[in-house]
Amino acid sequence: MEWWEDDDDIFMSDEEFDALEDFEDDLDFEDGLVFKNRDELAQMGHSLYSDMIHDTSNKGEKARIVENYQKSNEKYTDKQFPPDSTSLVKDWGLLDFHTQKEWRRFVWKRSDEIFKHPIKVFDEISPNDINQGQLGDCYFLSTLSAIAEFPGRIKKLFDTQEHQPSGCYTVNICDMGVWCDVVVDDFFPCTPDGQVAFSGPEYTSGTTELWVLLLEKAWAKRFGSYWAIDAGLTEEALKDLTGGPCFTVNSDEEDLWDKIYDSNKKNFIITAASAGDDGCGDMVNDVGLVALHAYAVIDAREVKTRAGLERILEIRNPWGEQEWTGDWSDKSDKWTPELKKELGWENSDDGRFWMPIKDFVNFFSNVTICCVHDDYQYQGIQKNQPQDGSSIFKVSLEEGGMTYFMVTQMDARRFDEDCEYDYSPVRIILARVEDGELVFLKGYANAFERDVWISEEVEPGEYLVYVQIDWIGDFTDQFGFSVYSGSKVKLSDVSFQEVNFLQRVFSVETAESEGAKVNQIGPDMYFYQVMHIGDDGEGNFMEGCIYDIVVNDSKNSRLELDVIHKTFENMELLEPYEGDSYFLKLDKGESKVVVKRQVSLLESNRITMSLRKKIIRI
Repeated sequence: MEWWEDDDDIFMSDEEFDALEDFEDDLDFEDGLVFKNRDELAQMGHSLYSDMIHDTSNKGEKARIVENYQKSNEKYTDKQFPPDSTSLVKDWGLLDFHTQKEWRRFVWKRSDEIFKHPIKVFDEISPNDINQGQLGDCYFLSTLSAIAEFPGRIKKLFDTQEHQPSGCYTVNICDMGVWCDVVVDDFFPCTPDGQVAFSGPEYTSGTTELWVLLLEKAWAKRFGSYWAIDAGLTEEALKDLTGGPCFTVNSDEEDLWDKIYDSNKKNFIITAASAGDDGCGDMVNDVGLVALHAYAVIDAREVKTRAGLERILEIRNPWGEQEWTGDWSDKSDKWTPELKKELGWENSDDGRFWMPIKDFVNFFSNVTICCVHDDYQYQGIQKNQPQDGSSIFKVSLEEGGMTYFMVTQMDARRFDEDCEYDYSPVRIILARVEDGELVFLKGYANAFERDVWISEEVEPGEYLVYVQIDWIGDFTDQFGFSVYSGSKVKLSDVSFQEVNFLQRVFSVETAESEGAKVNQIGPDMYFYQVMHIGDDGEGNFMEGCIYDIVVNDSKNSRLELDVIHKTFENMELLEPYEGDSYFLKLDKGESKVVVKRQVSLLESNRITMSLRKKIIRI
């Protein structure tokens, strides 16, 4: 930053900034229940809420349902998601004439009316168990296909493997950052000839497996109808079925192969979106690919050929058919007997195919990678946060390693299409607690995404995570915060206790570690200003915090400093300062921090300022 001095004034140019109740009394109840502070009270509230959820959980509901079946022999029918037209679609006017005509003919049948025994939830889980029906949820089914490459990840979503005579099943889904139990019955929509209308199982082992149908039904129940889950993003389904955070890589990025190859070696889950406009499509191009479609990326290999090293991807279409016909397809002449054996080549129209990366980048727009770790632990909490509020969470980790800190907003599918709900901007700041002090580690801000997260290679110890959401509209003020780590995690809300988090986390040490420019404003007197810039993929989205640090290292002088903001748009001073400008008195050896926060992350901010100083010898 360029500075110049004019008498006692120091100025910063306009262009450089264009980018840009303490609770005093303990609570004492007459029955002897005493809280040290509001955080303890809030934590008690969270505990009571968790206990309530546990006492009335769907697993408890399932136990009562099974008991009732054993007494009366009456199978379970889900009254919250009944086997009638209301569970197909809430507003039939959203469907075109052809779809309405087809769907109004659907009939509901129980699993043992549709399939012959033996029936199980799952037997030998495979990506090939999935067939897509008359619903455009290819994003969801390709997610299941990718997850099923590791059957244990599917098994975690159920509490039983066996067919339930009661007709009651429990599915585990992560909803707004917290794992929940979703109970469903075994009624499924069928065509008039008795075939499953939507996703259905393959019959390869002699056993009918219900896991695909049950997961699709639980996903539909969560959002109110089957039509509500038509079209979507694999990253949201991946997060909610694994707990792992996701990121997207565009196909034109230079390191695309490296990210896919590395993620595949780590057993991360990968999906791919074929090129086209928004939504799921059904147009097959002349090389056998479906436009506007979601696929699962199952494997990534580097193989030696006569022409040299080639990089190829194994991909699956959730339709269970319709494949790529170019190089490395089933009938390609590039296959040698050795490579067929090494890679398990099969010449069958089962939806699985190999494709070279050089063609992949031309026909696919992006890949989504889910950072799932089978040995990781997950802790989540839900909270209400008012428009002008913020939240601080304390995270205690027994071990170190890569850890993910995630914020999840309420899913847009819960709202009517015409209500204009959108995901709000989020800022996250992570700090480590050391000897009672806070050490800034990382900050990030992003907008219009349901899930926002940061990751860090951490050491054992305590961490504080600051979360602020700039809510768009008044649809909701609820969100979920979660931690995903290889360590045992303790998570608590300490928002009332850490009201001065921002003032504490930004310090001289932070400025120095950030490489901030030091501006000398007097003998042994210095002024730092640091702007934390977030990253929206293009490097132009602010984390939204600017802080000034004034240091008086002199041995015999006091510094008095007026910082005058001539322009102060979309910014606010944090306590104890207020208004548009501030005044500081610093004795020898003293330093002070003043934090300025961007009010709206969706609007630009502008600051121009000057400094007036007075140095007094003492």
